[in-house]
Amino acid sequence: MKAAVRRQVKTRVSEELSVRLKRYCAAHNVTETAVMNRAIEQCLTGADQQSLLMRRLDQLAHEIARVGVAVEMLGEMFGSFTQTWLAHNPELPEPHKASARRDALRRYQLFVAHVLSGVAGGRTHLSQLVGPAIVPSDQRELERVHALAALRDRAIDSAVHVATPDEASP
Repeated sequence: MKAAVRRQVKTRVSEELSVRLKRYCAAHNVTETAVMNRAIEQCLTGADQQSLLMRRLDQLAHEIARVGVAVEMLGEMFGSFTQTWLAHNPELPEPHKASARRDALRRYQLFVAHVLSGVAGGRTHLSQLVGPAIVPSDQRELERVHALAALRDRAIDSAVHVATPDEASP
């Protein structure tokens, strides 16, 4: 087996850096050559900690943007639902409230079971609204999510109009 050709590279470092290098090598039981080779390789390939950290921060920024779109959509959905519910569900007379509470609890438990079943199966309404998680390196995906959110906002505004209290009064 042929040995790899090695070349000697001479450089000067500060006294403090030299001391730190020696301490590091002693503490980790590695040679100065191994540390220097790894440092040069990381520098030349861009695999240093800072670039890895910056890529991760970029991924997190994209995911935060996706969550922001989701929160805005959920807020709009909740507001629309509440307005519709209040418009179509008058307040019950006192004698009917106890029965309505029991029925509401039963129906709520069915609702929770349905939601949990959908989440366990990977089917969520939110993923249908904002799509799957964003691929961190794809800026176009982030722009697509924002465009979809804007389209849905316009569709909601034009298709669902619930009378405000001012409009509902005769």
